[in-house]
Amino acid sequence: GKKVTTGMVASVDGVAFNIVVRGDVDCDGVVTIADAQGVYNHLFGTRLSNVAADAALVNSNSEISILTVMSVLNML
Repeated sequence: GKKVTTGMVASVDGVAFNIVVRGDVDCDGVVTIADAQGVYNHLFGTRLSNVAADAALVNSNSEISILTVMSVLNML
């Protein structure tokens, strides 16, 4: 089977839904150090796409911060 990743689209009764895997900001389906680096880079200029930014929101916060980086690291 195929791995579910952030950025995939599921269609239900003709309605499309973006799939978001929490912590998977590089859209490969696995949370790794590269995802934490992506969140860190987002804070300092290399912005994540909308769906990747949604995946970065692993806390109850609606804002990406340095604490988000730490939360993604804790998912490893």
